[in-house]
Amino acid sequence: MKLNASTCSRNSKRDIKLMKLDGYIPAIIYRKGAASEKIRIFKKEFEAHLRHIEKGHLATTVFTVHTHGKDEKMVVKGIEYAKTTYEVLHIDFQPLISGLIKVRVPVVLQGEKDCEAVKAGFSLKQAKRFVRVKAPVNAIPANFMIDVRNLQPREKIRISSLNVSENVRLLAAENELVITASK
Repeated sequence: MKLNASTCSRNSKRDIKLMKLDGYIPAIIYRKGAASEKIRIFKKEFEAHLRHIEKGHLATTVFTVHTHGKDEKMVVKGIEYAKTTYEVLHIDFQPLISGLIKVRVPVVLQGEKDCEAVKAGFSLKQAKRFVRVKAPVNAIPANFMIDVRNLQPREKIRISSLNVSENVRLLAAENELVITASK
């Protein structure tokens, strides 16, 4: 997903307000060991990409941000929405440079309608919707898929039962609860 960005010098609230009226979203690129860079992104372009991203998968989506005549791969580290309209107010980007990165990976359930516990009258309660991981930038998992079809009543799935590749490190305790079938 490609985003065109341009640098901006915003010094006051008035500058930010004028930028938003012109159809831009203020954003910052945070670089490790260097000064942060203030940029602006065309609002309609970002919202068009946002419509194609699955709910909860924004943190693991890699964007190609074009600024200063070159492309750079980045992930959204933080996003701020308006409380009433859910309009995007501000975005924080982190470049994907070689090494490890910490991200929140969504937990996706598969087979909820065919679950043994649901058929027995129990309900699935998802305690964790995201799991923080530390992974190489080229091996960020898109999500953790959990098949719950064979989940029995009162059975629990913990962090330790997630399938992770050996170069991805979970930053949550292994006994933390992910999902349970209870009444």
